[in-house]
Amino acid sequence: MTVRDRRAADAMCRPFQRHLVLSLIGRDASISELVADSGLSMRALHYQVVRLVKLGLLKIASRTRRGGRPIKRYTAAAEVFFVPESLLTWRPGAVLERELRDALGRAHADGVLFYRDSAGGMSMRDVRTAPVDKRIVTDIWQILNLDEHEAKQLAAEIKKLVEHVKTRPPHRRQKKYLVRCALLLRTGDDLFLP
Repeated sequence: MTVRDRRAADAMCRPFQRHLVLSLIGRDASISELVADSGLSMRALHYQVVRLVKLGLLKIASRTRRGGRPIKRYTAAAEVFFVPESLLTWRPGAVLERELRDALGRAHADGVLFYRDSAGGMSMRDVRTAPVDKRIVTDIWQILNLDEHEAKQLAAEIKKLVEHVKTRPPHRRQKKYLVRCALLLRTGDDLFLP
C-alpha cells in the first residue's frame, strides 16, 4: 500500500503509531488485547486506533455482537506500507538517532592529552572529569582497509549476528539496548583524516 496522505505518512514516522500498525499486520486484535502491550490507558489507545483507522492505516477486521456495543477487532490495512520520501516529515529512525547521538555526545572526554611516554614514544589519552554514561556498553569507530567483497562479507556477518541476538527467546533480566551499525566507503581527498 502506498501512503498518499501526509497525516498518514506522519503517523508512520512516529514510533508508537508505526509499531501499532506493524504489530497488526497478519493478525487482528481488540482494543483491550492491545492495551496490555501498549502501556496506554484504554481511552488513549482507543483514540490512537480510531485515528489510524481514519487515516486508512488500520481497518476493522470484525465485529462481535454482545450485550452492549459490539467488540471491534482491528488489523493493518495492508501487509506492506510504502511512504514516499516527499511525504516523510522525518526519517523513522530519527528519534533513535538523536537518542544515540546525545548519549555519545555526553560520553566524550573533556579533551585529549598528548604527551611523550617514558620510552619517548608519542602517546595520548582521554581526559574526563564527568562520570562515564553507564548506558553506553561500547562505542567503536574504526577505519578498515577492505575490498568490496570483504566489505559485503563483514556487513553480512554483522547483520547475521544482530539477527541471531534478536531472535533469541526473551527472559526477565533483559533490558532494551539500541544498536546502530553502519559500514561506509570513504571517498575524497582526506582519506587519512578521521
